[in-house]
Amino acid sequence: MDRTEATPPNSAKQSSLPVDASARGAARILLWAAIAAVPLELLLRAVPWGVNLPLAAAIGAGTLLALTGRRDARFTGRAGLAAVLVALAAIVVWRSESMLWLAVVVSMVATIAVMLLPDARWLRHGDLLATTFRAAGGVLQTLAGPLRLLLRDIDWNAERAQGRGSFAHLRGLAWAVPVVLPFLLLFAEADPAFAAITLDLVDLPRLASHVVLWGALAWLTVGGLGAAQLPWPHDLEVRVRMSVREATWVLGTLAVVFDVFVALQVRWFFGGEALVREMTGLTYADYARRGFFELVIVAALLLVVLVLADWLTRDAERAERRNLRLLSSLLLGLLGVVLASALLRMRLYIGEFGLTELRFFTTGFMLWLVLVFGWYALTVLREERERFVGGVYVSGMAAVLTLAALNPIARVAEFNVQRAVETGRYDVDYALSLGRDAVPVLVDAIDVMPPEHRCPLVVGLAKRAEREPLEAGWRSWNWSRDRAHHVLSESVARFEEMCGPIPPGASR
Repeated sequence: MDRTEATPPNSAKQSSLPVDASARGAARILLWAAIAAVPLELLLRAVPWGVNLPLAAAIGAGTLLALTGRRDARFTGRAGLAAVLVALAAIVVWRSESMLWLAVVVSMVATIAVMLLPDARWLRHGDLLATTFRAAGGVLQTLAGPLRLLLRDIDWNAERAQGRGSFAHLRGLAWAVPVVLPFLLLFAEADPAFAAITLDLVDLPRLASHVVLWGALAWLTVGGLGAAQLPWPHDLEVRVRMSVREATWVLGTLAVVFDVFVALQVRWFFGGEALVREMTGLTYADYARRGFFELVIVAALLLVVLVLADWLTRDAERAERRNLRLLSSLLLGLLGVVLASALLRMRLYIGEFGLTELRFFTTGFMLWLVLVFGWYALTVLREERERFVGGVYVSGMAAVLTLAALNPIARVAEFNVQRAVETGRYDVDYALSLGRDAVPVLVDAIDVMPPEHRCPLVVGLAKRAEREPLEAGWRSWNWSRDRAHHVLSESVARFEEMCGPIPPGASR
């Protein structure tokens, strides 16, 4: 491979702030982070998460916006991203625990990483890999950032000598704690009501747990604010490139492999189960079961290969890259057949074995990849790659919000109930393992459920009503949990009427 230099959208070297200005900014970040970590700790220590997560997201994003300032050119972009962050966190209040929560967490981390970018142009005009490296750098600075502030950005001797500004506030807080503590103890001895209020302060194990969690949150807050506000130590410089001829060989060889696979898929489409059994000895359903997830991984890997091939040849002339664009277009066309095969396999798989949460989300991920590949064709293949990364981010966030609106757990429960009505096949244990979003669907389905599955489902739901009382505390409130609790509570009498008294300790 040859080596050359590629620069990001804001390629001009960032000028470092004067030492005193940088120190003042770092001390201010320390103070704001220490203060913001207090409500964050009080909110997030309550589990399971519910209302507390969007409130914590709003506090963290609001702190960053307050430090940024309305006159800063980055303020508008970060305000929009803050709204997205809070909307994603609100899904945790809306839906119950499931793979959707994993998608929410990943999306929130991605949004925070974008908020840490030094310039919004990285999202709108940067190539995917450079922006990804930069965002990952912001996350790493969040984890290790306090060390940078404490050891490099703050001139502690100068701050101590001046005795003013943010550092003075921190020193004042440190002095106030030992001075105030004896007064708290004396007042607690003098007044039982005051003692009840301050009891937690002198409960050392409880106090230690608060301090540890506060310290961890303060550390991350300092790192995140520092990565977002202070000048980066250096610009991103990636020098690796590949010649067009090398990339052509890579994509051309890959196209041959895809050609062979697609040829077999076409035979399968028209040959049916007889051909599959003759060639593999497997039934249609078993054949589908072994292939869908691998084909989804193939699609994701192809996206990585195409993005890398484009990025590594980014300095070549447009005429030189013509063959690469043709090969990429060919691979996208072949991928269309692969994805059609994957969808057909999933349809057969679900028809034979039913719908599960994993199958639902994997199918959703594949459909999102279809959108991403379409956007790749509209941008990168037309030499407009700087628009690609923004579209990937926006489509990803839209996909997560769409999944929340679709209510995946309820859709899985509904599909399997309908399948039970039509075929008589039903997995009661799996149905009862679904999250709270499935409870209203399962309760409504009891009347139409085949008789052999009705009472086992009723017993399982009744025992679930005993095991899962409504969580105490407003911080953990969740709409799905609250709704499931009330639906189960109101249905216990109906359960006993249908299947008799539910014996204590009955299993599902």
